[in-house]
Amino acid sequence: MKKTICLFLFFLLLMSGCSFNIPLQSQPNVDSYVSLASSSDIPDKTAQPNAFYQIDMATSELGYTISKNLHLWKTENRGISWENLLSIPALNDYGKPALFALDAKTVWIALNTTSGVEIQKTADAGKTCTKAELQLKTADPNSGYGGDLAISFASSTDGFLLTSTLPAAGQMSRALYKTSDGGASWALTNDKLIPVSGYTTGIGFSEKGNGYITCTYHGQKEIPVYQTLDSGAHWTATALPVPEKYASLSYEKDYYIDAYPPVFFSPDHSNVKMELDFCQNGKHSVYMYASSDRGATWNIKGNENILLVDYCFPDENTGFGLDDSGELFNTNDGGITWYSIT
Repeated sequence: MKKTICLFLFFLLLMSGCSFNIPLQSQPNVDSYVSLASSSDIPDKTAQPNAFYQIDMATSELGYTISKNLHLWKTENRGISWENLLSIPALNDYGKPALFALDAKTVWIALNTTSGVEIQKTADAGKTCTKAELQLKTADPNSGYGGDLAISFASSTDGFLLTSTLPAAGQMSRALYKTSDGGASWALTNDKLIPVSGYTTGIGFSEKGNGYITCTYHGQKEIPVYQTLDSGAHWTATALPVPEKYASLSYEKDYYIDAYPPVFFSPDHSNVKMELDFCQNGKHSVYMYASSDRGATWNIKGNENILLVDYCFPDENTGFGLDDSGELFNTNDGGITWYSIT
């Protein structure tokens, strides 16, 4: 009887011209989201980061970033959307934190604290993390404390941390620390200041002893790319080719170069890419350099369409980078042509 009444009422509603609008579940844009199970899985666009400090991609799809509002994020779709992993308790008015992703799950971040530097590590893609504290003489101007940080790992155990002071009167002190236990403990590489000029832009290490520090121009007589073969005990300027249009010119007198750190991306760390910014009469030309033998020899890949202050390459052709404002870019031709994906 109840069933008959319900069917009768439903028939009357149809005859009266009423209609039912049954909402369909919103479907994700296939260019923006990958394999989302339901509408609740779609990231809230308003919560997505829009400016970044650093990025490091473990693969062409999966990687990590530190946003300028000091959060660690993870992407699994080339930076189109991001998952907020944690808030970074970095200090205001101090240098930028540092990020390094060894693989899809293993990530380190370093940040300034009131007593030195804190290094956080996750080995499970951000689900949990461990912390280590590097105590510094914060009142000592030669301690390398308070400025931008840089971190690089050659393996799951061997890594390096570069600290620096904030710029003052055009000078900065720097210190290089190393770990052999995955970041649980750190030791100064030597008791001397690193003998390089300019503001450091980063470090890159391919194996336990072989690494680089790069700098901006600050009156150097050489291109500011410095290499160590003994874990930072000694540094020498790297001999690099220059584009043909600069070959007959005098370095420093006619032009200068700002250098950005090498990134190693092949399984054996033999492949490297590095960006150099040539400035002549106020005009900048950015070139991508590459090596297939850990930096023993370098060749010029080409002239880039934009200057990036941070970048990474999960493979030979695919790269991700950030400009000075923190906008995110992607390349598919090895770093020559970049386009925005922010």
